[in-house]
Amino acid sequence: MPPKRKQLRRNSSSIDSNSLQQQNLLHVCGYCSKLMGNDEKEHLEHAMSHQNEVTQCRTCCIPVNKEETEDHLKRIHACNYRHIKFSIDNSLIELRIAAGKSYSNFWGIRLSSTDSTLNSFSSNSARWWQNFKNGRSLGTFRILNSKFSWKCPMCEGKSAVNFNETISMRTYALTHLEHHHFEEVMVSVPGFFEFEWYHLNEETDFDVRALMHIRQQRIMCKGRSYLTFYTINLSKMENGENFLTKLKKRSGMEKEEVRYCLVCCCLVSSETIKQHFRLSSHSCLDPIASSSSFTHVQPDPKEVANEAGENVNNAENPEEEEVYTFEFPKELFLYSNVFKNLRKDEFKWRCCLCPRAHAHIFTTQLIMRMYALRHIDQHHKYLFTEEFMNYEWLSAKHEIRASFDIRTFTPLQYTIKGESTFNATDPNDYTLPQQYFFIPKDFINETVICGFCYRSFNKIDFLLHIVLHGFRVVTRETAKLRPASYTETANELMGQNNYSDGGLDDEPHNILSVDGKRLKSKMDLLAKRSYLNVPRFSEVTTPGKSERDTDGEIYTPSGRRSAMNARKLLTETFKVLQDNFRNRKDTWNESSCSSSSSSDESNSEDDRFERNLLLEATTKDERRERSKSTELKVKDLSKMRPAEVREWVKREAEKRGVDWKDQSSSSEGEDMESETTTERIAGNNWNNMRLKDIKELVRTAAKRKKIDISNDSSSDSDDC
Repeated sequence: MPPKRKQLRRNSSSIDSNSLQQQNLLHVCGYCSKLMGNDEKEHLEHAMSHQNEVTQCRTCCIPVNKEETEDHLKRIHACNYRHIKFSIDNSLIELRIAAGKSYSNFWGIRLSSTDSTLNSFSSNSARWWQNFKNGRSLGTFRILNSKFSWKCPMCEGKSAVNFNETISMRTYALTHLEHHHFEEVMVSVPGFFEFEWYHLNEETDFDVRALMHIRQQRIMCKGRSYLTFYTINLSKMENGENFLTKLKKRSGMEKEEVRYCLVCCCLVSSETIKQHFRLSSHSCLDPIASSSSFTHVQPDPKEVANEAGENVNNAENPEEEEVYTFEFPKELFLYSNVFKNLRKDEFKWRCCLCPRAHAHIFTTQLIMRMYALRHIDQHHKYLFTEEFMNYEWLSAKHEIRASFDIRTFTPLQYTIKGESTFNATDPNDYTLPQQYFFIPKDFINETVICGFCYRSFNKIDFLLHIVLHGFRVVTRETAKLRPASYTETANELMGQNNYSDGGLDDEPHNILSVDGKRLKSKMDLLAKRSYLNVPRFSEVTTPGKSERDTDGEIYTPSGRRSAMNARKLLTETFKVLQDNFRNRKDTWNESSCSSSSSSDESNSEDDRFERNLLLEATTKDERRERSKSTELKVKDLSKMRPAEVREWVKREAEKRGVDWKDQSSSSEGEDMESETTTERIAGNNWNNMRLKDIKELVRTAAKRKKIDISNDSSSDSDDC
């Protein structure tokens, strides 16, 4: 008996009319652009009405005039033109997306599963872009099994991406094209992105493009949480509730609890979010469940091989050099593992903002995060927003399932003995009362946690450490530390019975404060300067010796050399910040003094122009000349004595080649006012004139010479 043949589903791509209305899809004739209904018989009748005018290529589904069939074969299908067929069916009716009063560049092909066009959809989309380079070749998608499938026509070897609705498909396609093929698209289709982003935002009443900017920043980070970092709650954003409702309705997920995946730009059910991030397109980000900014650094295989005593052969890549990039604030939240034995591993963290800080080792990752956050709160709190710090502390609190305030708690408030029972001479009161819940059971007898800074020690190092927090030795007897144990007091203080999951939602978008952004910009600028090998002042003044190529650093391990580079970078950065702070303070004092003065000429256009010229001067001589000319033009004669005024006038006259006592020095082309002024100056005796008359003569001469002199009307009435 012959085996049964597998029956092919002919109408697997069918979508009901209600779904098409929800997706804002319209049936439009691909030749005359006439709007059609949902009846397939009407589609076929309308397509056959164009049989005498146009035909359709069965390989690429493009309407072609009958006179242009040969040109179409030679230009597009030059290799296998013998196998190309031309015929018309209801596939001439396209599915277009309405965008305002026009149509979007995204249009769909709706065919049965047996059509050969669907099998070669990827090659067809690439062929359309290579031959036409228009918006329609970028936005072509296919509909199969009620899924919308889009394939980038410029990415070779990349499979198509499936979506449940068109908004997510358009968002993903526009983001991909703008990030990876921006220049090529702008050259061929200049207004493509502006048109599509505008109509997508208008259709959804939501700033989708701003959401995609957040996406680009987050997908660049690896090893972050798939619950709060790579996914987002749209209802917390502006107009996000309506946008979320629209996506749920189109995707058929109205009754489910969902989150928006920033990787694939679609809704994901909260129940299947873990399986969703196991996909190959998502697993490359190494997502984790922990909602924290602290990321684990994988060890360098070369360093591991060197520590194990193995010889690493670098002969294959002799020109390959290590490139170290210091990224803030990412560098602050990096930690690594220290393997002790098969049963125990510890966590190491070092503050990169403290140039002289050493790395500390912790028993658990949670204790390491708590210590780092308290250190940042005490020393670098001004660099981060309060929203971000609250989120990190709340994340640690939810991970340990505690109800007490971890951020502000200290043993001064409560010890294992009770409230307000702290004794500065008892080392047991310096421990964390809830340390039983933070330490693994295998190490609970040998590990102690400091209640002031959340750092873990062994018992001997702990006694040496608590001196920093005020521990005083009264007797010569050796202090004994009680082992951490479970007590009702510690359990009540921990408050796990009163724990609630509320309060932890999404990671904040703005992490750095104004000072933090300023520090980041300075670090990026200094890093760029050092990586471009710009010589420093010490390298120029000390020939033959470079600060980066010393004998001690040539044989330094890469990890230690990276720390040394970071230390140098931070030292220079803090120097720049201190100078900027002093400059801002001085500028503020100067501006406040100038604003409090009542003179209007200090804020005149001429003074501002002179200041700009002084700043633009490149050499010392030019600056000196500019400063002298500025001083002369803003000379205040009202505060000068008569003898000083006379000397100043004589000195300025000699510089300009004018003899105040000689009447013949005046030129014949001067007007009558200048001649009378010169005669008055030459004929009068300076010693017999009043200060008011001298000032009037000087002002008249200065006006003729186009020299600005500050005028103080209150002193004009004073007589000498």
